[in-house]
Parts: sequence; structure tokens; C-alpha cells
Amino acid sequence: MASVTVNRRIASCLASCIPGFLLRSLSTVNPLIAYYHIVSDSEVPHVKQLYPVKTVTQFRSDLETFLKLFHVIDLRELLDSLRTGRSLPTNSFLLTFDDGFSETGDVIAPILFSKGVPATFFLTTAFLDNQGMAHHNKISLLLEHLDRLNGRAPREQIFDILRNFGIENTDIKSGLLAIDYQNRGAVEQVARVLDYSIDSYLKSAKPYLTSEQVQKLIGMGFTVGSHSVDHPMYSALSLPEQLSQTLESARFLRERFSLNYGAFAFPHGDANVPPQFFEAVLASGEIEVSFGTGGTIKDANPRHFQRFSMEYDSGSARRVLAWNYARSFYRKSRGKP
Repeated sequence: MASVTVNRRIASCLASCIPGFLLRSLSTVNPLIAYYHIVSDSEVPHVKQLYPVKTVTQFRSDLETFLKLFHVIDLRELLDSLRTGRSLPTNSFLLTFDDGFSETGDVIAPILFSKGVPATFFLTTAFLDNQGMAHHNKISLLLEHLDRLNGRAPREQIFDILRNFGIENTDIKSGLLAIDYQNRGAVEQVARVLDYSIDSYLKSAKPYLTSEQVQKLIGMGFTVGSHSVDHPMYSALSLPEQLSQTLESARFLRERFSLNYGAFAFPHGDANVPPQFFEAVLASGEIEVSFGTGGTIKDANPRHFQRFSMEYDSGSARRVLAWNYARSFYRKSRGKP
């Protein structure tokens, strides 16, 4: 926690005191890559309990900052650089969005298109056309439902389910949020106890993009990539499972949308993924470039790029950039990678 406090103090100073051109020069990473999940002026139940959501006004302001500070590129330019060896323009910046939520087509893409800002959208293929939902988004829905029950929930039954999955916790919210991908069956059991239908939510809210919407995004000039089949934590998977999740989803997108390129972004992050994964993925010919969530750092693998989140809080783009630069500087000063 101390390092977070230090980072945020440094970030506040950097964001308010340093001119834009100097702030931009603090990063030695090229391209710099940011990611969001969602933008909305309305509450979004399936993400509300997980992370902050930028409003349309905040998002527009972020875009203005990116356009002032960076040379915005699209995925095709990055791929061309990798294929030909030509260097990217100085201060290149790539914008990406994860999970394929419906706001991508309804809110985000129209704003990007109006400003001429390219972007890449990474899709979890099992959830396309609202055929399913990631377990952590289901947890957010259940927590929202519990709030509405106002203390009338069958607490002991829920705790019994959690204990059966090895989760010992005296707080329901913390216990539910502790359910991981391997134990995602616990989410379905809790939903049954609460008499809550996730399928009904999928049918009524339609939280994910449809194939038709994705095709429209591609027609608008945007690019899409794989974000796994159903959003697991890769560090908890075996190498064969990692490869299956990645290559199956990449092939699906290539075939469904006639793509002549392949890009993949890790759900959650790339921690503890072995070198053999990257070797096998590149050798497959399905994927040419991959992305992690390590922040404003350069990866040792020339075809793997780290990204930073724009959703760690509701601060401005300048503040988020400064926080990430401060974080990198702090870690380097302490001899951490």
C-alpha cells in the first residue's frame, strides 16, 4: 500500500506540474498501449462491482489527451512494422478495448469514428451473441442482486457453497469475489440459491456484442482480436489449456469474420505464462502479435506488448498516464522488473 500511495502522490504532481510534451517523454515504450473495457453514462450491473467505468464525457476528454500527446496508430500499422521491420513513428499510441461488451458498438465506436481514432476490440468468443457470460461478470450481477435484497439473502446457504469450494470468508461480497475461474461452478450454485437467472439477464440486457455488430465495427475500419474463449486466468491453466483457449478463439474469429490477421490479448494478464506458449502460438500462424496488462513497460518478447489500464480510477488520462509512469519509475528505483 505504501508504494501505491507514493505512486499516486508522484502521479498527481506529474499530471499537474509537467507540460504535456515532457509527460509524454517520460515513457521509453513505443508504442504505448492503453485498454478499457467499457464506457457508459448508465450503471452497468455486470461490471459495477468490479472496476470503475468512464463516462462519455470522461472518455471524450481522454481521447483529446491522447490526440494531443501521441501519434495514434491502428493495429494494422503495428503488424506492418512487425512484418517489415520498419520502425513506428515516435510516440505511437494504440487504443484497445477488452471483453466485447455491447457498449463497444453503441457508445464507444461512434465516438472514435467521429474523431478518426482507430482502435482494436478483443472479443471473448464464447460470449459473442450473448451465448454466455464471464464468471466474474456473473458475480457482479449477484452482488447487485444481493444489494437489492437488503439483508434478506440466505447467508448461511451461500457460505456453505463457498466453503464447499474451499473459500472461507465471513463477508459475502469478499467471498463471492474470491471465486476464481476453476471454481466458477460456485457462481451458478449461488445464483440458484438466490433464484436469480443469469440467462434472463443475457436475453434482456444483451451485454455483449452480436456478430452483426462486430461485422459493422470491421466495416467502420476497426480491428478485432481474440481475448480467449471464456476469459480464464491463464496462470491457473496448463500449457495445453492455454493454447486451446487462445488458438480456438483466434481461429473462430478468422473464420467468422474473414480476417487476414491475428491478434490476442490475455484476459487478466500474462503472469507465469511460459515461453513455450509464445513459441507455439507464433508457430501456429494464427496469431502475429499478443498483448499483456503489465503497464507502461517494454516486454522482452518483440511480438508481445504490455498495456496499461485506463480504469484504475476515474481520474483524467493525464493522471492515469502519470500514475503508470510513476509506478514504472518506482519499481525501477527499487530494482524490480
